[in-house]
Amino acid sequence: MKCRNLQLVPLDDPGYRAFGAERALAKMKLRPKKERSPSDLISELVENAVRHHIGVTGTLDENRIWKYERLKQESYVEEYREMDFVCRLDDGSLILGEVKSSNSGRALTKARSQVGKNLKLAKLAERIARGAIILCGTGEEFTGGPAVLGDLPSLTEAYGEIVIIRIHLDHLRDGLDEEVGSEWDRLQALVEEQRAKATEIQIEREKLGEMGVAVEDWPEHLQYPKTDELGQAKLVSFGGRQDEETPIQKVLREAMVKAGGNLNST
Repeated sequence: MKCRNLQLVPLDDPGYRAFGAERALAKMKLRPKKERSPSDLISELVENAVRHHIGVTGTLDENRIWKYERLKQESYVEEYREMDFVCRLDDGSLILGEVKSSNSGRALTKARSQVGKNLKLAKLAERIARGAIILCGTGEEFTGGPAVLGDLPSLTEAYGEIVIIRIHLDHLRDGLDEEVGSEWDRLQALVEEQRAKATEIQIEREKLGEMGVAVEDWPEHLQYPKTDELGQAKLVSFGGRQDEETPIQKVLREAMVKAGGNLNST
């Protein structure tokens, strides 16, 4: 990957804001917007809590977006990569981190990939950097507290390019203001309720499977969701007569053309 003009910028960087808006528009599906799940919302709170506790140490850098130009087909295109947190140490080196509200292998693999890509960009920018992955959860393996975040500089220096730290959600919640703490508790209760319900459904499915009951004969609440079901969503195909475009179709088409891609629905 050939890049130039690498720099770290804040979330409110005008170029990054425009880039994010354009990507969201290009990826937008013309179907009812799904409400964010409790697990998604609490993940956002967890990321904010990690940044809060790192901020107490005085090392948190608000510039946590890589901004750079990447060579694509003989021309350079401006791109961005957002990180969950960046620590800037006294010697000028960086710690680039990702936060996951999970201990699954899939989450860890994704976090390793994200941190690895960000470290490559740091190397291209000739910056000394190490990586950190913060896993947050409630299992027995989550024994750490937020105080360990103050040890990130020494831990990353002692244990290699990327360190993995596990923090218990209850400990991470400590120190947050009352309003945030109340929302945290509400969402966590909903997440636990959803997990319990999902476990109950899985047990029922396994029992029916052992009894030899065909999937199509299962009760409706046990049926697997149909991933190819499009419901009543209106599909739009680009590339036809432009005089038949609606305003939103035109905006989407122009965004895709600018991004160098094509969008077709069948």
